[in-house]
Amino acid sequence: VVTAPSGRLTRMVWDRDLEAALVVGPVDGDRFRSVAVFEERLVVVHPADRSGNETLLAFPDGCSYRAAAEAWLRDTGRGDTPVRDLGSLATILGCVGAGLGFAVAPESAVRSYGALHTLKLTPLDPAHRRSTTSLIWRLDATMTRTTETLKSVLTAIAHRDAGT
Repeated sequence: VVTAPSGRLTRMVWDRDLEAALVVGPVDGDRFRSVAVFEERLVVVHPADRSGNETLLAFPDGCSYRAAAEAWLRDTGRGDTPVRDLGSLATILGCVGAGLGFAVAPESAVRSYGALHTLKLTPLDPAHRRSTTSLIWRLDATMTRTTETLKSVLTAIAHRDAGT
């Protein structure tokens, strides 16, 4: 099991370092097969008192949540917003609560944060608020039984959650 930003995981699957990966964001259908596993709602996270600066606090390049935040900022005329790289969601949210900036993150992950009372959550606009996580594997790959089982379980969960 490897955790990394979606961009890195996608490269690892392409380079055959991983058989499959869970990634967030669009999937290159010319290189990969995929199954959508779940959808999240992205929120903008500010300090509860709305103080602080307007620096985006985010994971390093390659993170799909960062890419979504940067696309939202560009589309709203704030493409020149400064960005500070941080290494964990807990660190990002702690820095937001301390007034060092704002973040864009999945609502479910933010709601599980221990100091939620220090944060204010606002949904992104409809064009930017949805984030899909998919299981990907190479088009030319033959799946192992383990990965095929994982795919079946995740597909069943996705269909159950979608009500289909």
